[in-house]
Amino acid sequence: MMKNIMMRVLTLLMMIGALTVISFAQATERVRFAAGETSASVTKVIPANGAIDFLFNVKKGQTIEYTVDYDFKESDLRVYLGEPGDQDTSIPSASKAPQTFVVKKSGDHRLEVTNTTRKTATITLFLDVETAASTDSSGDAERIQFARGETSASATKDIPANGAVNFLFNVKRGQKIVYTVDYNLKNTDIVAYLNEPGGQDSSVTSVSRVPTKFTVKKSGDHRLEVTNTTNRKATIMLSLFLDQ
Repeated sequence: MMKNIMMRVLTLLMMIGALTVISFAQATERVRFAAGETSASVTKVIPANGAIDFLFNVKKGQTIEYTVDYDFKESDLRVYLGEPGDQDTSIPSASKAPQTFVVKKSGDHRLEVTNTTRKTATITLFLDVETAASTDSSGDAERIQFARGETSASATKDIPANGAVNFLFNVKRGQKIVYTVDYNLKNTDIVAYLNEPGGQDSSVTSVSRVPTKFTVKKSGDHRLEVTNTTNRKATIMLSLFLDQ
């Protein structure tokens, strides 16, 4: 009899423990920018006493502005921004008050939003990214050269863990370029940005094996920065096509 009671109590404790783990499981949502856009918004429901992590990839020197909008009291939600390495870099934000932050380290940034109430909360994250002023990075870049009479070129490079590589190529205003970054990792593991002369960010995260098309607005060297967000080496191949 006593043995049966003990078994039932043990089973009940295990069920409570499992439910506790489930209740504290934290959701993660990756924020993506539409083609040609530098702003995005996401609306999510956070359970009572729950939290959600928003992930977005930005580069050193960029300025990000984020606003977490909700209908509760300001004290009901806590918002923290963490750089790669999980170092806390901000303080709780206020409802509907934009927060501005200059990126100190390239890679995935985590915005954690916690609901401290006993009821569900619907929140909307507004995110804007401003590219930093141009810096000369040609010294450590891989220049893409088109052979005489050719309008296509390719290059294969190894990118170290949490590293990046820059590809430079010279094109003229009005030309159309198509580039594809091919790799064997998950789509979210590699991030590619195309920058026109002057450092203006002109593209968004690329998708593995999906060509990205762009019409050149300013003649000169264009820089394609490819970032490896993983903790292991990545081999990528850039394919570039030029439409005269």
